[in-house]
Amino acid sequence: MKGIISILLVIFIATTIQAQTGIVEYLPGSTEKISQLIGDYDRHLQTQTLNQTESRYGLIGTDLGVPFNHNGRTYLLFGDCWGATDGDAIAYTTDTNPEDGIQLTFITDGTDIYKPVSIPGISQDAFEVPMEGISVGGKMYIYHTTDNSSTVAMGRSVLAVSEDEGETFSYLYDVSENYFINVSVVDVDLAEWPGFPQGTGNGLVMFGSGSYRQSDVRLAYQPADQIEIPQSIRYFTGFDQSDNPLWSENEDDATPLFSQSCVGELSVTYNAFLRKWLMLYNCDPPRGINFRTADFPWGPWSGPQLLFDPWEDNGYCHFMHVNWQFSECDSVHDPGRHNEWGGEYGPYQFNELTTGNDSITTIYFTLSTWNPYTVVLMKSTLRLLSYPTFVNAENPARPSDFLLEQNFPNPFNPSTTIKYKLPKSNHVSLRIYNLEGQEIATLVEKYQTKGEYQIEWVTEGLPSGMYYCRLQADTFSRSIKLLLQK
Repeated sequence: MKGIISILLVIFIATTIQAQTGIVEYLPGSTEKISQLIGDYDRHLQTQTLNQTESRYGLIGTDLGVPFNHNGRTYLLFGDCWGATDGDAIAYTTDTNPEDGIQLTFITDGTDIYKPVSIPGISQDAFEVPMEGISVGGKMYIYHTTDNSSTVAMGRSVLAVSEDEGETFSYLYDVSENYFINVSVVDVDLAEWPGFPQGTGNGLVMFGSGSYRQSDVRLAYQPADQIEIPQSIRYFTGFDQSDNPLWSENEDDATPLFSQSCVGELSVTYNAFLRKWLMLYNCDPPRGINFRTADFPWGPWSGPQLLFDPWEDNGYCHFMHVNWQFSECDSVHDPGRHNEWGGEYGPYQFNELTTGNDSITTIYFTLSTWNPYTVVLMKSTLRLLSYPTFVNAENPARPSDFLLEQNFPNPFNPSTTIKYKLPKSNHVSLRIYNLEGQEIATLVEKYQTKGEYQIEWVTEGLPSGMYYCRLQADTFSRSIKLLLQK
């Protein structure tokens, strides 16, 4: 049933602070597993894995797999490892062809056992994991969570540095106990991105989430050459009257980039082919790997769409285990875990492996599965569309102007409520169209006086899918998208 529903799962909202230059959508059926990166045997494909991590490094199972570039290599950070030793692992690769898997070499302790990441002074047990890396000035920096408790999964994030290619690390400082526990960091040329507190040199654009999988996403910035100075971090707090980004020294002032309080692990890159910032994260609702896009780090960010649905994209009953009390459709579970569900999380992008052109892109990313407990390599294709001709992409109306609000609920079945505002009496047309531009229903076609209105649209016999609602009054015209999901 995914089809068009998963392409546009939760709508692009035309009335945001600024309009995006185009709409990015998921190419149906393009998300697929390429290979299993961890373990010796892939029960799904019934074949030996490329990396043979148990035989070669004593690593049976792990999650995450966060890639970052450093000194000519792509390093991957793995968390909560099961194997011959405790602790988290680091691997690296120079493989540039992901279509046949990625060959990994793990940092070891001098024998054939992977060497755990060790940061003196912090706890590194369950849920206390390395979740981002960055290379600055020839040094390797990692962001690591810690302070797990019975009530808090991840209570704090810290920054650590290695000057010997990940062999050893030193603690630098606490990053956050609030909004930036999990982070995704992008190194940018500031001259290409006016709006940051600094206009030249390189900057670190930091996207963060707070309470584990119960958080909105926020934005921070730090000059790259001041990465070891925590006081240099600035937090995005919104816009001034000219829509210029505002920044604060106080983390408490940080404002959410959008409202969807379910984010934990996240990965953000700038996709040069689509000329968009691309954010991946796991969420529920909507269940699965979500993605959003934006023209600028501070947004406006599009509504969420599904990149990976565990049922529709050959996850469950294939490489993710279905509880046998529900259905015995696979045998990919870890030993003794036949009545334990699998689950998808931790999508992390390989930005340098991205391919495409100015209208389509294929991205590669790691994905963690809970049962079997492993990391797989995935790929998906996205495409850039122009706006439908009847979507008004200008800045939103001011409160004193005409206004068409997003419908609620959305997705919906079988009815949804649409609200609009008229600053003066006028002839009003409110109509519904399908994706082909054919008129489906006329909700309003009459003269109305100044005021606020709402109308319920009840669908009868219409198939699931995306529809447009267009309001026309005087010279005002605006459209929104509505998702009927049965």
